[in-house]
Amino acid sequence: GKLTKAEKLFKKLDPSNPSHVKLMMQVDYELEKFSRCITRLESLLKMNTPVILDREIYTLLGMCYLRLNNVRGCIKNLEKSIAIDSSVDNAKTVYKLADIYLYHGRFKDAEALGVKLTNWSHYAIEGLMLLVTCAANQGNRCLLLSRIKSVFPYVDTLKVSQFETLFYYLIKLNEKELAQVLLDKRPEHLASALTYDARLALATNDATRAIKLLADSDDVRSNANVLYLLGQAYHQHGDYSLAFQTLEKAAQLKSKTLKKVASVNLVTLRKLLKNFQFKPSNNEASNFQHVFVCGFPRSGTTLIDNILETQEQSYVLSEQPFIYLLKEYMRSEFNKQYPKDVNRLTDKECSELRAMYFQLINQIDAPTDKQNIIVDK
Repeated sequence: GKLTKAEKLFKKLDPSNPSHVKLMMQVDYELEKFSRCITRLESLLKMNTPVILDREIYTLLGMCYLRLNNVRGCIKNLEKSIAIDSSVDNAKTVYKLADIYLYHGRFKDAEALGVKLTNWSHYAIEGLMLLVTCAANQGNRCLLLSRIKSVFPYVDTLKVSQFETLFYYLIKLNEKELAQVLLDKRPEHLASALTYDARLALATNDATRAIKLLADSDDVRSNANVLYLLGQAYHQHGDYSLAFQTLEKAAQLKSKTLKKVASVNLVTLRKLLKNFQFKPSNNEASNFQHVFVCGFPRSGTTLIDNILETQEQSYVLSEQPFIYLLKEYMRSEFNKQYPKDVNRLTDKECSELRAMYFQLINQIDAPTDKQNIIVDK
């Protein structure tokens, strides 16, 4: 409500005053009016403003482009921000850009910024974890193990998600002893170690111990993750009937939870959809060639993804929610459900969905110019 009131006061502000424009753009960003915010920011850049203000403008401009799914625009402006100020004062921008580099497969660029972060005490852990994830995504086992060990002295300061990441990688690397050492060092603020103990037991093929830990737990009736682990334990123990029943209960519980979360997420999603401007035509075109990988869960689609990713001309999207966005737009704008109403879509509606998909895809910043084939799973 206060943001809306602030927006109404814009008429009293001086659009030629950099401080006033900065205030306007911050309100626009909080109200998720990203396109308008970009317009204000670009006008502000044309004024003679102090360098420190320019840094903040480029950072906010980059974040606006990111919220509009324009990765190329985001990276370009965050890089400008860091070029102006690469000190610890601009550490949040450095971390954000490193995270975006990592997500889009630019590992060398991400690692360079990760090393910079490790030199700043308040961001050292984030830098180390970023370097760990870079090694994992590149499939470098020795480097990954070395970097995980470098985080061990700081285990007591890790967030739950960071601890979970390290534990997961150690299990994947089959480093059971190190996983146990990590578990013994777990921080006090970490939730019950029950699931970690059970996963470690499964990794060492001790299904009996995992079943005992999980079956006696108070969370076994209310926590889907505990039920999934128990189902895996039963499967490893050879109790296939119990495994199926337990996994089925876990799926039902997970479905109930997802419905609650989805009702919240869809509000955010609809706001995102409003930022797209559709111009359907008969000449919609993509900057890329397209390969769609379809299949049932656990049927090998990820393996196909990984194989195609080895080809220098292909760029794998890693399950971006583009199709989900189309389904939500189809429901909210056309009042039609997927998949039962697909055959009822008009030519105009199909053209609009196609335009939206191409608009999303064309904003992708492929790491190299050679990557002109998009693989969408």
